[in-house]
Amino acid sequence: MSDDQMSTFSYDGEGEPDSFSLAELQSVVDRYFLTSCKLEKLAEGGYHKDKLESETLSLGKIATCKIIAAFTRVPVPRIYTWNSDASNPVGAEYMILEKIKGTPASQSWGDLSEEVKKTVVSQVARFLLDIFSLRFESAGSLYLSPLSPHFVIGPIVSTPFYRALDGIVRVPDAPISQNIDPNRGPFSTVSEYLSSNLRAELEFITNHRSVALSELQGSDDPESAESRLELGERVIRKAVELCSIDADSGRVTGLIDFEAATVAPLWECAVIPRWLQDVDDPESSHEGGPSEMRSVLRAAFLSAMEESDLYPEWREAYDVGCPFRRFTNLLCFQANVWASNYLDIWVDERLEWAKTYPGTGLPETDVVQN
Repeated sequence: MSDDQMSTFSYDGEGEPDSFSLAELQSVVDRYFLTSCKLEKLAEGGYHKDKLESETLSLGKIATCKIIAAFTRVPVPRIYTWNSDASNPVGAEYMILEKIKGTPASQSWGDLSEEVKKTVVSQVARFLLDIFSLRFESAGSLYLSPLSPHFVIGPIVSTPFYRALDGIVRVPDAPISQNIDPNRGPFSTVSEYLSSNLRAELEFITNHRSVALSELQGSDDPESAESRLELGERVIRKAVELCSIDADSGRVTGLIDFEAATVAPLWECAVIPRWLQDVDDPESSHEGGPSEMRSVLRAAFLSAMEESDLYPEWREAYDVGCPFRRFTNLLCFQANVWASNYLDIWVDERLEWAKTYPGTGLPETDVVQN
């Protein structure tokens, strides 16, 4: 096929490039809309060109968009049709969805006036509360039920679960299993959800100890590397125990990119967007501009939150969950990070605190050092 009939992509830039048929994709679109349509290739580096989603990842995104559209006021793109079987005539999974009007906030944020930014964050607050209002019986990712029009909770697809747990990244030559790692859920308890990656890391060390040893940078001495890995294993096992202490505890035109969306405990979902947090807050990110502007927009965000009947529940979950969310940020670490005397002491302090004050997070006085 000629270059204008094929598109080449790679998995996040890794491995040998693959391709799919633009001509077959054109036929899919034309048949669905019963008219001749025009396809335009994304620029090189476009997310959906460079990243071929796994079947569970794409199905999770479809179900998440549909349930948000059905049960909230959040504007999400309509999904017209899809095929998650890469062996289809197109030669890759595909999803045909509505193009949201407007400009991506990330492209124009710096040029917007303060008042427009306040309008945006107020809408984001209301949309997050809408999503916060959804309730489920277990944790994991959403899927369409093959037997009914309802949704089901299935294996989690957020990183590091859907890639690292299957050994795809850390062991490039490992065969890709057709079976989903049981550590990906779904999870019936918060403890299972929180400890999942820790338990998977312990299994990885057992099955790929040489790889785990090679990841301990600066350990030229094999005995030193082995000693650090043993420390990492001990700290991870204690962190698993810590997870088990307590099981409870402008106009925005659309929200897109629901890859890796997850059903999680309320205290993990009750958040202020990282780009609105103060620059020195452990839950902040580098996006968002200077502290003064973040403070103004954070106040607008909270003001919009306070208008909702859900605000008291959200605020309680946000305040109570702060130390627990910081803990969950550590759970994706590999053994080479857990192999730290600092984290060994850090986990021990929280284990002792949790035995005396179950369900209450230890007040944080510093930021965890990696």
